[in-house]
Amino acid sequence: MKQIRLYGVLIIVLLSLTSVLVMAQDATEEPAVATLPEAMETALVPCGEGVTGPCDMIAISLSDIAGTAGMLHFEGDTLIMEADPSAPAPFNNPAVFQVRVLKYGDQPVALHFFTISDTNFIRQLDLTQVMIWVGPNS
Repeated sequence: MKQIRLYGVLIIVLLSLTSVLVMAQDATEEPAVATLPEAMETALVPCGEGVTGPCDMIAISLSDIAGTAGMLHFEGDTLIMEADPSAPAPFNNPAVFQVRVLKYGDQPVALHFFTISDTNFIRQLDLTQVMIWVGPNS
C-alpha cells in the first residue's frame, strides 16, 4: 500500500515538473524595435502606367495621403509627425513612418503605415492595420 502511495506522489511530482517546463517554453520574447525590412524599399506590386489592378506605392508627399490630419511632412520617403509639446511624455515626441499607398489601378484604396520610430504606443497599435481610403477619388 505504501508503495502505491509513493508511486502516486512520484507521478504527481513528475507531472508538476513537466508542466512547469512546458509553461517556460511558452514565454514570449520582448518585441524588437521596429525597423523596415530591406524588402520594403520597393513596392510590393508597383503602380504605374497601364496598371489596372491592385498595386502599392511608397508615399512621398502629403498629396499621396490626402485626407489625413495633423502636423505632417515628408523627408524623402519617410513621413514625420511633429511632436505635440502640450502632450504628456512619451506622447510629446515626433514619430517617423514609411507610408504605403495601396491602389487599385490609379485609384487609392488604403494606407499602410510602417513604424520607423514612435514612442506613442497607442498610435503604434492604431496604425498596425491598413487604413481604408476615405476621401474623394481624383
